[in-house]
Amino acid sequence: DTALFDMLDRKHRIYRQRSSQRVGIPIASGLVDGAVHRALQREKLKSNATALPGRAFADLETPDVARYGAVTEHMPPPNALHLRLLGRWGPPSAVVNADYDIVHLSENASRFLQFPEGEPTRNILRLAQPALRVGLRAALLAAEERGELVEVLGRAGENASEPEMLNLRVAPAGELAPGHFLILFGVDEPRGAQIVQAVAPLDIQAQAVVQQLEQQLARASSRLRETVEKYEVSSEELKSGNEELQAMNEELRSAGEELETGREEVQSVNEELTTLNAEFKERVEDLSRANSDLQNLMSATQIATVFLDRKLQITRYTPSAAPLFNLIAGDVGRPLSDLKQRLDYPELIADAEQVLRKLIPVEREMRADNRWLLARVLPYRTVEDYIAGVVLTFIDITDRKSFEVSLKASEEQFRRAIEDAPIPVIMQAEDGQVLQISKAWTELTGFRPEDVPTFEAWLNHAYGPGANVVREHMQRLFRGEVSALNAEFDIKTRDGTARHWVFSASAPGKLRDGRRFIVGMASDITERRLAEEQLRASLERLKLPP
Repeated sequence: DTALFDMLDRKHRIYRQRSSQRVGIPIASGLVDGAVHRALQREKLKSNATALPGRAFADLETPDVARYGAVTEHMPPPNALHLRLLGRWGPPSAVVNADYDIVHLSENASRFLQFPEGEPTRNILRLAQPALRVGLRAALLAAEERGELVEVLGRAGENASEPEMLNLRVAPAGELAPGHFLILFGVDEPRGAQIVQAVAPLDIQAQAVVQQLEQQLARASSRLRETVEKYEVSSEELKSGNEELQAMNEELRSAGEELETGREEVQSVNEELTTLNAEFKERVEDLSRANSDLQNLMSATQIATVFLDRKLQITRYTPSAAPLFNLIAGDVGRPLSDLKQRLDYPELIADAEQVLRKLIPVEREMRADNRWLLARVLPYRTVEDYIAGVVLTFIDITDRKSFEVSLKASEEQFRRAIEDAPIPVIMQAEDGQVLQISKAWTELTGFRPEDVPTFEAWLNHAYGPGANVVREHMQRLFRGEVSALNAEFDIKTRDGTARHWVFSASAPGKLRDGRRFIVGMASDITERRLAEEQLRASLERLKLPP
C-alpha cells in the first residue's frame, strides 16, 4: 500500500512506513448519542448526496482524535484543551499527505465533505464537495509547486440551505512534515450579483461530464500507476535475474576451474597419501620392533616395575613385579588399591597420589618377605611432556643392606678402636668437622669433643700463633700434595700447660657421603725433650761433646 509506505529498494522489496496515520472520518465524539442522531438527520436534510460516517467509521478514529475528542470526566491538559477548542471553534481544516489522503480532520470540517458512492476512500479530492474539487486540486498542485500558501476564493457552496461562498487556503507543511498539506475551509456571505451567480443552477450535463471525466481520469491514473509499478518491478526483476544469471555463469566457470584444480590437487594428495602410507608402514614396523625390544627388556630386567594411569589403575607391569602384588594378566585395568600386596608399604597409594599432585619423586626402603627393596614412585611423562600416570619401581637392595650392616659394624669397630686407642688419635673430614677423638687425646689435652667440634677450633685452642703452619700442612695433605704428615708441634692444654707433640697424619680414603677424611696420631715427647735438654745442660756443664 503506497499510501502507508515509501519504497526504498524495489528489487529487495524494502519499504519505509510513512508518518501518516490510519484514520476514519471522525465526528464530534464529544456529543452524546442523541446529539449524534440529530446531527446526522440535519446533515441528511441539507443534501441527499452527503453521507456522514456511521458508527463503524467512528470506531476507526485515531488515538489523537480519541484522546482529544472523547468525553472525559476531568478537564484535559492545557495543550489537549487548546487543540480541541481550535478543532471546534477555529476554521475547519484538514491535513492530507502527498497522495491527498486525509490524515487528520478538525471537528467542524465534515460540512465541506460528502461520501461518494462505492468503496470508502480517504482521498480529499473525492470526499470534498463537487464545487470545491476543481479548485482544491488546483490549489494543492500550486502549493506543491510553489511551496507557499495558495488561496481559492468565491466558490459557490452546494451543501447549505442558504447561498454561500466558500474559500480555500492550502499551505504546505514544509520541513515540519514533508509531503503534507494543511487545507483551511472558509465561508463568506454573498452580496448582490454574487448571490445571483451563487444560486444559479449549474449545468447538470456539464457537471455530469466533468464527474465522468474525473472518474475516468482517476481510473486511468490508477491503472497507469499500477502499470508503471509493475513495469518497474518487472524491469528490476529482469535486471536482477540477468545479474543472477551472469553471476551463476561466472560461478559455473569458476566451479569448472576449481574442479580442474581440485582434480589436480586430488591427484597430488593421492601421491602424498601413497608416500605417507609407505612411511606409516615403515613406522609401524619400527614400532613393532620397539615393542618387541621393550617386552624383552621388561622380561629380562630384574627391576620390578608397575605402570599406573592417573586413576592409579594398572596399565602394564614387568614379570618380576607380579609376585609383589600377586598380579595376573586380568589385573590390567584394575585399581592397584584392590590388590593385596606382599610389601610392607602402607603409604603406597598416598605416595602415588602425592607424586601425581606435586610431580616430586618419592623413595622408600621396605621389607618384602626376607628381602629388602628400594621403592621409587615417579611421574609417568609422555613424549609431549604430559603426566599420564605413575611408575613404580622396586629394586632388590638385600645385598646392599647386608653390606651396610657389615660396614656399620666395621665403622663401629673402627670408632671403638680410635676411642680406646692408648695414644691421642683424631679423625676429621676435609670440611673441617672433627668426627672423633680418642679418650687419650681428651685426657692429655683436657679438651672434650664438644670443645673442639671443628679442626679450626682445635687449632685456635691448642696452637695459637702457630696454627697457620699446622693448617697449611693439613691442606697440603687434603690436596694430595703429600701422602703423609710427620711433624713436631708445641701445643697448650686446656689448663695452659705446654706440651711437645710428634704428629703423624694420612688420608686413607672417603666417607660414605663422599668427603675425604684424615686420621691423625700424636705422641707426647714432652718428658723426653725435657730429659734431652737436661742432658744437654749437664754436658754443657761438664764441657763434654754432645
